[in-house]
Amino acid sequence: MATFDGAPVQAFSPCPYPPPIGQVSHDPSGIDLVFLPGNPVPEQPILGLGAPFRAVRDANFNAVLRPYVHYAVFVHNQAAATSSSGLCCGANTDFIVSLGAWHSTCVGPGANNVLDTTTPTGDDVVQPDIGGVNVVGMGSDRTCDTTATGDDDQGEPVGTGSADNQVGTAREQAGTIMHELG
Repeated sequence: MATFDGAPVQAFSPCPYPPPIGQVSHDPSGIDLVFLPGNPVPEQPILGLGAPFRAVRDANFNAVLRPYVHYAVFVHNQAAATSSSGLCCGANTDFIVSLGAWHSTCVGPGANNVLDTTTPTGDDVVQPDIGGVNVVGMGSDRTCDTTATGDDDQGEPVGTGSADNQVGTAREQAGTIMHELG
């Protein structure tokens, strides 16, 4: 929050929102984050900024606020075969956070760029990653069960992954929001 408080941005006056709990008024500068949730959006494998995004936005967010807010939607991926964390600047500087491909690899190929770990454990599966190279991906329990062999890279420690799988960490989510707003 200190980063937003220190931003060299003058406050919009009059602010259409009450000050945060415990404050008498808004600071004259900086950025106040006001979170106004929309409706839950059904899971879709791909949603970028364009007509499909605008349809989701218009069906789930209050249009009266459009001059004052940035609409953000957390999506799985913004395009096929990409692991980009976000995308900004659709209509009215709307943006998406897209961490659906993050933290989903249990074991990846090492320096030889060939997956040596060919027998996954538990419900993990060998699958091509977004670059077409085989990796061991976490299964439906979203937990890494497989130990790397050969020179392979242990992407997530065995027994972990469920908290961050396909959503990113809280720090990655916050960093993406800050980057897209920046």
